[in-house]
Amino acid sequence: MILNYKDFLSNLHLNESEYVIQKGDTLSGIAKKLGVKNWKELYDLNKEAIGKNPNSLKIGTKLKSPVKKERKVEPVDNLFSDNLNKKSKEEAKSKEEIKKIKKEEYENWESIKNRVGKINSMSQEDIIKEYNKNTEKKYLILNKNQGILKLYQGAKELGSFKVGTGENIGDEQTRTVVKDGKVYWEKGNKMTGAGTFIASGSSPKNSHYSNAPSWNFKNENGIEVPMAIHSSFGNRTAKIEDDDPKNNRLSNGCINGLAKDLKKIYELGFREGDSLYILPDDSKNRFQISNRKLVFQSKDSKVNRSKFTLNYVPIKIEIDENKFKREVFQALDFNDEEEYKNNTKPFIKALEENKKNVMLAAKINGDVYNDIAKIAFGIYGTESNYGDTHSAAGNLLRAGKKFISRSSSSSPDYLSKATTYGQSKESNSVGLTQIRFNMLDQPEKEILKKLGITDNKQLLKPEGSALATLGILASRYNNQLTDAEKKDPYTNLAKKWNVRKNYPDRVKQNSKYITIKELS
Repeated sequence: MILNYKDFLSNLHLNESEYVIQKGDTLSGIAKKLGVKNWKELYDLNKEAIGKNPNSLKIGTKLKSPVKKERKVEPVDNLFSDNLNKKSKEEAKSKEEIKKIKKEEYENWESIKNRVGKINSMSQEDIIKEYNKNTEKKYLILNKNQGILKLYQGAKELGSFKVGTGENIGDEQTRTVVKDGKVYWEKGNKMTGAGTFIASGSSPKNSHYSNAPSWNFKNENGIEVPMAIHSSFGNRTAKIEDDDPKNNRLSNGCINGLAKDLKKIYELGFREGDSLYILPDDSKNRFQISNRKLVFQSKDSKVNRSKFTLNYVPIKIEIDENKFKREVFQALDFNDEEEYKNNTKPFIKALEENKKNVMLAAKINGDVYNDIAKIAFGIYGTESNYGDTHSAAGNLLRAGKKFISRSSSSSPDYLSKATTYGQSKESNSVGLTQIRFNMLDQPEKEILKKLGITDNKQLLKPEGSALATLGILASRYNNQLTDAEKKDPYTNLAKKWNVRKNYPDRVKQNSKYITIKELS
């Protein structure tokens, strides 16, 4: 189908399932364009959007099409075709660049993923260098305490330069006050904010600052910040050169360098799109490798901290079936195989399939999810012996012992407790991981609601039990563990489920049968 230029522009408003009303459109004309035989069919489908009068069409209104098809357009204007080809080439180039970046990120991650814990215990500068050492990109690291700016490419240091930074010590993102076109420096915070910044522009010569190169920056949210790298001026140059780092706190927030040094940095190729990492003054603010990314963590909302990003990487959970059956199955328990098939396998599958859902609902990263998934399996093994059930007689005997002595560890199996003995109230421990609904706090309940868990009867199914356990563990990781405790979630998160002294060891022991692998 050959269209002229005007028809092509008109058809830009068409896609597979909708049409945007344009000036001069009529329902019969739109129906013809969409290939709808009767305009009344189009009207009936869009009556709510159009209104009572089919002859009164509002420009910009989106209409659904009852005909699901794609209109292919072949413009005849050569110049327009050339523009399309150019755009296609640019898109193809962009896709290739994205593919190259993803490949580089993957290879970089493969080189460090098994050493993340060790790397995160390094100095702040070494963490950044370790994360970037396999890349070809140029990047800067600023140490405000030393007044030193270093340029790197991968693991190689290309140069070290003396600089001046914000007059005030602190990590808040640089803030200035502008009113009626005038900048009031004295009302700003005069800090050089810590965190990750991206060069949003570069100039080989800045006439305002000694004709030396300068760079502007945006933060991780893509917002331009009133902090730049530019040449020093006045008595600032002498302070930078006097080898006393205390005198290097001298600016309103910008990074001031010697003109000759900035020329060197520019000549070595630091450009727009490259990263600047500013080390923190406050030790509570830290760079860490988390969820395949280098992130800057801070509890202060005024700091340029890394925002939560999904960065979802699917997982595969493998179970050592031979070892599991050898150590967990019992000779006189004739339904072990059935329990394994109906409880353990679905529980594991739910841990695999709900990673993205839990990450979004609880705002946790993928590394944390992988940890809590393994802990959840350990809790499943500890609380219900991997979904073990007993005979009616066995459950009755256990119920009698429990009735006589409430402190007894003997009790009916998880299913019989809730169904036969009616212990399914919100105050009772229910399900494969023994959750008490009335003991959950508000953040935990909100996460469960997002995950679709609203009734404790859902906990009797392995899928519901796994999902609820993941949600609660994620909430407790965020809200109940200190930063120090988060370094050992296997011990400290298990304690938040059950306070018995040996409980973390039991959970860890019962989680040993599974291995979690990321599918890169």
